[in-house]
Amino acid sequence: MHKSLFAPGSRIVLDGKNAIIANENEDFFILFTEDAAQKEVSKKVLQIAYQEGRMRFNVDSPDSEIARKPFLTTKEAKEAARLLAYLEPMTHYDNTGSTNTAATVIKDVVKKHGDAVNPVPRPITLYKWFRKWTQAGKDILVFFPAGRTSRRKSSIAPEYLELMTNTIDELVLTRNHCTVARAYREFRCRAKALESKNRIPSQQAFYDHFHRTDPRIKIKKQQGNSALVEATRIALRTYEVRHPLERVEIDAVHVTMALLDEHLTLIANQLVIYLAIDVYSKAIVGFAMQYGFNKSENAEGVTECLKSILHDKHHDFPYLTKPWPGGKPTTIVGDPGTAIISESFTNLAGHYQIHREVTEARQGWKKPHIESYFKVLRADFLQRLRGYVPKRSPGFKLDHKLKDIRGFMAHEVEKMMITYLVEGYNHAAQPKLNGMTPHEKWLEGVEKYGEPEMVDDLSFANSFGGTLTKRVLDPNKGIYQNKLRYHSVALQNLYFESVKKYGEKCKVEVRSSSQDLTQIMVLDPKSRTYLSVPCTKDLPEGMTLTKFKAQSKVVQQWTQKDTLKDSAEFENSQSRVRQIEGSKRSRKQPEATEAQLITDQQLEGYFSQGEKNSDLTKSVSVAIPEPLIGATESDPERATLPEAPNDRKMTVRRRNS
Repeated sequence: MHKSLFAPGSRIVLDGKNAIIANENEDFFILFTEDAAQKEVSKKVLQIAYQEGRMRFNVDSPDSEIARKPFLTTKEAKEAARLLAYLEPMTHYDNTGSTNTAATVIKDVVKKHGDAVNPVPRPITLYKWFRKWTQAGKDILVFFPAGRTSRRKSSIAPEYLELMTNTIDELVLTRNHCTVARAYREFRCRAKALESKNRIPSQQAFYDHFHRTDPRIKIKKQQGNSALVEATRIALRTYEVRHPLERVEIDAVHVTMALLDEHLTLIANQLVIYLAIDVYSKAIVGFAMQYGFNKSENAEGVTECLKSILHDKHHDFPYLTKPWPGGKPTTIVGDPGTAIISESFTNLAGHYQIHREVTEARQGWKKPHIESYFKVLRADFLQRLRGYVPKRSPGFKLDHKLKDIRGFMAHEVEKMMITYLVEGYNHAAQPKLNGMTPHEKWLEGVEKYGEPEMVDDLSFANSFGGTLTKRVLDPNKGIYQNKLRYHSVALQNLYFESVKKYGEKCKVEVRSSSQDLTQIMVLDPKSRTYLSVPCTKDLPEGMTLTKFKAQSKVVQQWTQKDTLKDSAEFENSQSRVRQIEGSKRSRKQPEATEAQLITDQQLEGYFSQGEKNSDLTKSVSVAIPEPLIGATESDPERATLPEAPNDRKMTVRRRNS
């Protein structure tokens, strides 16, 4: 019978971040992180993190519940961690007074931690440690000198200590900073003004107080945030590996590319490629690909990449002519994204006993091989593809549209990508390997240390693929998801076994993959096994969600056009458009007509009208522009006005009588 290891109030370090267990529910722990965020973590996930070493109790922190302030020194904290490595597993057992229990714990701890827990205690010694530890309320300081907690108080007065901090912040920790010596002289002047009875600290004490400032704070305040980011990305150490798959780095690259389907319809503008590289041989051992519109990383893609590492990939890609290595890795390194720290990926890695290491943000040097390979991938392969848009390309945004670029189909890109990774990179000589190919380096490691373990049965891994949702199970129609129906006889039997009365609402857990819509996995709550349920619609093999949405959109557009064309509303609207177009005034000149003779009656009518107009000349006159008035005397020809056309109205004005 195992007891609970975690309790509310415990301070822990989870994936490199300080946190405190604030509350406990039936299945979850509520954690408060150091950045004032609150999140729920499953008890199973926290237990796996503790077993993998990604979670530890905060021993050497100044505000740790175990250290009780003041905190331990580096040497003492290392010894405390060794003691806790033996003491904490003892809390899992009820019979802690048995030497067999102590011997079992010692054997498991040595197997897990190795030389870090030396020297190894005897079972009777471990029993004495555990009894002393529990009697002291699980206080680790009980193993250290009694006077350890009463340290000498600081000789610097509180008012001077605050003044030193303010002076350093104002004069030294700024962009245009002065020297520490000048800051100390300013500090002495301000300290004398306080007229305190306490002794003013010396220059060495001022220097020591300045040097205790975090170096990252110094860089940020003196040089800016960009300098801090650059400093955090500097490699602090190198990783040495001894055999293949001892350390595998996994990450994803986002590629802007136009992807088409069989009908030349644009189905994606974003391609997410997941790759895993072996640090020992520099060979690509894992691959997965997703595409869509503005696609982002998710747990499904990372899980598919891990599955490709575990098994033999030649059955999935028979067109490969050269071997592609793989096997079960010892450690997988990834960035702190939601895909890597997801529950599905955590459970899958824990099941196969794969240690997961999560790096901090903006510290790419902890997985440098996969980061540097992405540059090689873009320069050596992606730039040759039709429809690829280079990274940070301003010309693309100004002069091109993605839909106007001719691209590839998704399966064509996948085939070319895999062929390049295996035959163009893994079997090509690399300068960083002294002219050897990654595959030759892999064979050299296999010859020395043996072939890595290959996972043939991926039935358990397949159950963790895709997204996990809850759906309503209908006994007659099955499960509706992504505008598709999934149903089978086994699914119908599951409904009648789950409900007490026909007609009750039944919800089940469903795992579905966006890369294969032909089937879904439904969890049987009693047997804890997954049922494979096929789609009722006849879908081609390998139909993806992105491709299905694009085809459905095209079909819907054509259906709307055909329905509208046959409807009465469409005919009425078309006739209305023709009427409006017919009633519009034309800007074209009327057609010319043939000249005809004028009769005598028409001439008399014109002459009579002219006589009437001549009578009106006494009272009206044509308005002449002012520039032409002065030209009548000097230049009679300029004063002559051109005759106005018959169809143009002249502006007239009445003279004052």
